[in-house]
Amino acid sequence: MKKGILCTIITALCCCCILARAENGTGLQRKSIQVGGLEREYLVYVPKNYNAGNTTGILVCLHGINRGMYDFFNSLNITPVADALNLVVIAPKALPEQDPEVITKVKSFSIPLDLDSVWGAGLVVKASSSQIFPPIVITPLEVELNKDVDDVAFIHQVIQETKRDYDKSKDGDLFLLGTSMGGYMSYQYARTYGNNLAGMVVIAGTEGSNIDDFQTTVQVPLCDFHSESDEVVPYAGSYLTPIEYSSKTYDFTVTLGTPKETVITNWVARNNAAETPVVTNFPDANSISVSKYTYAAVRNEVIHYKMKGVSHNYYLSKQNGDPMDFNEEIYAFLSTHLSSGSSIKNPSIQNLTFYPNPAHDMVRFDLPQGKVNISDLNGRLVLSGEIKLQSFNVSSLAKGLYFIRVDAGEKVWTGKLIKN
Repeated sequence: MKKGILCTIITALCCCCILARAENGTGLQRKSIQVGGLEREYLVYVPKNYNAGNTTGILVCLHGINRGMYDFFNSLNITPVADALNLVVIAPKALPEQDPEVITKVKSFSIPLDLDSVWGAGLVVKASSSQIFPPIVITPLEVELNKDVDDVAFIHQVIQETKRDYDKSKDGDLFLLGTSMGGYMSYQYARTYGNNLAGMVVIAGTEGSNIDDFQTTVQVPLCDFHSESDEVVPYAGSYLTPIEYSSKTYDFTVTLGTPKETVITNWVARNNAAETPVVTNFPDANSISVSKYTYAAVRNEVIHYKMKGVSHNYYLSKQNGDPMDFNEEIYAFLSTHLSSGSSIKNPSIQNLTFYPNPAHDMVRFDLPQGKVNISDLNGRLVLSGEIKLQSFNVSSLAKGLYFIRVDAGEKVWTGKLIKN
């Protein structure tokens, strides 16, 4: 979405107002750090009710290609979510493309990619054609953006610095939020440090084709938003486009990453989530449709919002009359996976085994008795009662995904229930 001059001025003023709050210990603070011989920049947002000994965690926000670290405080405006959940926000800044040859090759194909701010996220840009061009010989394009920049190390070092300075309790949760190429970077980071993450949110991004192999057995709760109408990061991973070369136009296939269906399938398998999702369709509005696919798991579910009619840089908001609100959905996901807000991640609590799951009316437990509490994804209690004859009636619940907790004396079991 293009901004006019007035909008640009308002954005600049908003940044100044946020920076002004840094003087009294909260708000946005600009910092720098030396990593790999380079000076790197990042922003830290300190929530309004910040308490150094009682932070709930850190949210790392990774911007898109040729975007900036202020995006999350202007376009998406993540600060209300951070304030509500008492999360310290980090927004690192990517470097320009470091290889002049890569810049020259991308420009020669007239691919609309500005390379002023690019993550080393395994994003390989390919352009090829099945057409014949005699007497011209066109070498297919295949370049990896900032392939020699270790942004995983940069982001990890910024996280460690922020923990030292702001998370005095050392018990806070760590989340990633990546938009566009920041989504690529989130997937890349998770392959090395995923077991340190409480959850990951990706908007309009995917995995690069040269992404690192998993170094550990990584399972991360995932919340992914992507539009089939995305004109920048294609949902299918590639798109067909006419490219002018030597005064003639040829059809080229441009590939920018892994198809989203493949990404979701792979993460469902990695997280041991349910192969069959619960599908929630939002009412269409503004020529936009959204379907939410929830692949349930005890802890590491995969949630995918498949959208139509949404352009790459447009963030859904109910204030605009859209079917849903990005920030509301992000808030629900993050709050679900906060250790301080849910007992699910408490190591003293055991995983709950029950069947069938999905369930229609009755669920059965290998427990003779216990108090059952069932909550929705926002933590609201929707059903409670006692186990009778090792069973519990859930027929009154609407279709969807729920948290279930069973208290039996000194022991507590938790899990997730799909109601069909």
